[in-house]
Amino acid sequence: MKTDCAFYIGSKHEVCHDYVLAQPSMVVLSDGCSGSPLTDFGSRILCVAALNEMSEVGSTKEFITSKCILSARPIAKLLNLPVECLDATLLCAMMNEETNTLSALLYGDGCIAIKYTNGEIWLVTGTSPSDEKNSYPFYINYLYDRRKRYDAWKVKGTKKNSIHIIKPDGEITTEVESSREKTERLGPDGSAGLLIVEEFRTQIEMVNAKQDVEWIALISDGVQSFYEDVVEETSSFVKNVDYLQVVPELLKMKLFAGPFVQRRLNKFRRWCSKRNLEHGDDLSMAVLYLGE
Repeated sequence: MKTDCAFYIGSKHEVCHDYVLAQPSMVVLSDGCSGSPLTDFGSRILCVAALNEMSEVGSTKEFITSKCILSARPIAKLLNLPVECLDATLLCAMMNEETNTLSALLYGDGCIAIKYTNGEIWLVTGTSPSDEKNSYPFYINYLYDRRKRYDAWKVKGTKKNSIHIIKPDGEITTEVESSREKTERLGPDGSAGLLIVEEFRTQIEMVNAKQDVEWIALISDGVQSFYEDVVEETSSFVKNVDYLQVVPELLKMKLFAGPFVQRRLNKFRRWCSKRNLEHGDDLSMAVLYLGE
């Protein structure tokens, strides 16, 4: 089992608000809200707090959300940072070798990609639909907030979950698209795991993971911010690029030695440069590889 992670600043940002950490059996990713103060610090604090909480449980199913955020807040206070610095998404994944269980969590926007041993890649994506007025993602920092932002999110905030499947031949299909709380079967044969959509988080749990799964990746929503500068004879304009056009290339991982995520992102960025593609938002990825 191997893990690695990497992150890059977006072309439209002055400071990178993404952060990722990897340990032997755990990876975590956080994307700070660019509209809140000093979330580049907050995303780092949240990653450390999440890893500490994950080290005490056997599965992310046992992850205590309130404990994570309440351990992060004193650190921010000690550094004289505003509590809003912790306004950030959180994605976690861990492998328990004793139980052969792979589990993951998604709070807010972002993507969890699972590569199955049959060659399929399943993308579980959480978004805040841009076509809904005042929609914004959930941050666990809203819990116990003096400004009652959790109550406000329940009224105005919206989340949408979708599952896309990248077939070995490159074909992409959409399996599920829903904003409702529900439980879905996950995996090629419907028995490889469960997708549990709750009020403000999405859980994934897979038993017999080493037999069914090659790797799991956490990706920030920066993968949905790609655009192309199009120059024509009489005009120029910016064209948004569907993330399903770029994420298959991002996930073309073959060798898992050393800093394999960093190598993949470097190759991916060169691929984008040749096609005149840029990501406006910060882009980060953390991968847990289940092989030797």
